[in-house]
Amino acid sequence: MGFRWVTDVGFTGPDKGEGGKYLLLPPGYKGEAPPGYHIVHSPTVSLWAPWRTFLEDGSPAPGVERVKRFTKIYPLADADKPASPMKYVNLSGKPFSTIVDLYFGPNAPAGLESNWIPTMGKEPYLWLRLYGPEEAFWDKTFEMPDVELAD
Repeated sequence: MGFRWVTDVGFTGPDKGEGGKYLLLPPGYKGEAPPGYHIVHSPTVSLWAPWRTFLEDGSPAPGVERVKRFTKIYPLADADKPASPMKYVNLSGKPFSTIVDLYFGPNAPAGLESNWIPTMGKEPYLWLRLYGPEEAFWDKTFEMPDVELAD
């Protein structure tokens, strides 16, 4: 499964940190969206929603508690019903990898559509984000491997 950004929440999102409701719409949705939502058009029907919070007085607890208190995910048809309790998975200090092979190009490789990033006939822009960079980043000896062209 590839990862593709679809929106931000909080200070960097359309709610500008004021809170709000987000309506995540599937690919090709043509219907009317109800008022009162920040509308997000997803390129897939599967979404992964990680939250990042900030330390307060050196502790992650206040941010984590806000996410748990204010985050509710439910089908639009159930918007007038109480939301079911959410299940949260704490990955702090646990091995976790988001390394995936991604395929860039105008057409998806057969069987690898979930890892395909369409270029729409344009040259792709590659970005690198390092989490917990190692010494090679800091001493500037890190070398990005070449991008491999696939058929």
